[in-house]
Amino acid sequence: RPNQLLVFKVKLIISPLVEKFVLQTFATKQAAADGLKENVHGLESSIAKEDSKSSTSGCFYTDQLHCDSSGSYEAYFGGGTKLTVLDPDRQITPPKVKIFRPSPKECKNQKEEQRKKTLVCVASDFYPDHVTVSWKLNGEDVSTGVATDSAATPVDKSYRITSRLKISATLWENQDNSFVCIVSFFDGDTTIYRNDTLDVKGLFFRKLILVLV
Repeated sequence: RPNQLLVFKVKLIISPLVEKFVLQTFATKQAAADGLKENVHGLESSIAKEDSKSSTSGCFYTDQLHCDSSGSYEAYFGGGTKLTVLDPDRQITPPKVKIFRPSPKECKNQKEEQRKKTLVCVASDFYPDHVTVSWKLNGEDVSTGVATDSAATPVDKSYRITSRLKISATLWENQDNSFVCIVSFFDGDTTIYRNDTLDVKGLFFRKLILVLV
């Protein structure tokens, strides 16, 4: 019916990684003429969904609201707290992680002191978007030269996020170096870690064999 509000009772789970509340499951929904305030784990929030004849999807009313094309609903509260409504028809899935080596054409014509190389780490096929990405070089944390997407991008029924590590060409050509991209994923109960490693020595060794052959 026009102007009908559907109110959802939900369960909240706190993500220690990204400081998010996850609206994990739908319990019951009830029609109401006015918005109904639910006290969930001590948090007072007004959550309502507009019934629309033209679409089965909708948005939740809060002070700040964002929706994405994947069908997930996100609400932001004070202090950067994020509420995400999970689709009950989607399975919680950890990411696949892959590091792509720099393009051989990158910085090819630049001066020695300006030469840079960019490693690209892609985490894909995960749901929901509760991830953080970090880099290590020879076992040590790296923060300089790191540029990670501000938010994961919805792709079909999952998410994808990209992180780039820009380093000097000299560092990339050092065969003793090993780069690791680590993705931390929170599934609502535990933190799952996925990573990929790129060893420079192996890459240049294979390249040398190809040249000799």
